Order: sequence, then C-alpha cells, then structure tokens
Amino acid sequence: MEMEKVVLKFKLNAKGNTHIAYCDEYPQIQGMGPSEGQATASFWKAFNSYEEKQNKETNLQKRQQKSQPQV
Repeated sequence: MEMEKVVLKFKLNAKGNTHIAYCDEYPQIQGMGPSEGQATASFWKAFNSYEEKQNKETNLQKRQQKSQPQV
C-alpha cells in the first residue's frame, strides 16, 4: 500500500451530519467523523490498521511457504 497514492475526498452521509473521508485508490477504507478533520484522522487510522493486517497476512504466507518441504 502506498500513502503517496492517497488523494482524500469527502462526502456527507445521507443525513448530512457525518463527514466521510475516502479515496479511489483504496475504496475498502473509509474514515468518518463530525468534521473533515476527524474523518481524515479516522481514515488514516483505518489505513494503518488495514496495512498492518495485510503485512501480517503476507508474512504468515511466507512463513508457511518456507515451512513446507521442498519436492
């Protein structure tokens, strides 16, 4: 995942009382809050969490491949 590719966009929810921060590059990640600033902070927290999860899964797959016997 590349932070440099993130271009945040904002929209309001249907009720118009919550800001949603999102980007086209990573549509599975969104941040929400009562202001754009808080939505931005929420987005980056979700981004970092998602990135950490991806890294753990990648490392687990690498370890599993190394532990399998070579044929």
